[in-house]
Amino acid sequence: MRSIAHARAHHDLTVEIEWSEGGRDVVDLRPVAARGGGVAALADPAFFVDAMAVEDGGYGLVWPRPPTADDEVGGIDISADSLWYRAHPEEWRKDYGPLDSAAD
Repeated sequence: MRSIAHARAHHDLTVEIEWSEGGRDVVDLRPVAARGGGVAALADPAFFVDAMAVEDGGYGLVWPRPPTADDEVGGIDISADSLWYRAHPEEWRKDYGPLDSAAD
């Protein structure tokens, strides 16, 4: 299981991640934001940058917000492992096989 030591969000919907295990990656979250629905708020660059935080323990990134009528859950979170695989698709292929739309 991966963990995040530090992360910095950018207005182009990318996140620079420093991993607890060492190394850095830039992860493009535009494809995630483009899905709409419960993650639609990520498409707002100001929200993306200002609201992002590293989850306690470095287990992922979170964008806290209160639930709304359209979104009963409220906040958005993306696990560190998911972010790692986005930055290292070759690792996904090694661990799980060919990439498909479900991996996006």
